[in-house]
Amino acid sequence: MKYLNIQGKQRKSKYRSYKGEVGKIATNIINRNFVANAPLQKLATDVTEFAVCDEKFTFLQF
Repeated sequence: MKYLNIQGKQRKSKYRSYKGEVGKIATNIINRNFVANAPLQKLATDVTEFAVCDEKFTFLQF
């Protein structure tokens, strides 16, 4: 390979999406007490966003 001046393929580095604590963390006012006395009294949601091939995908979960 050295004589022909060719090289093998380089492995891509492993993708790591962890960037530490980013953004604000909401206070825990429900304290895992999900029982409500009336409808629509306690609502919660989760928004997950990530990029794949320069496109952003957002998942909203209720």
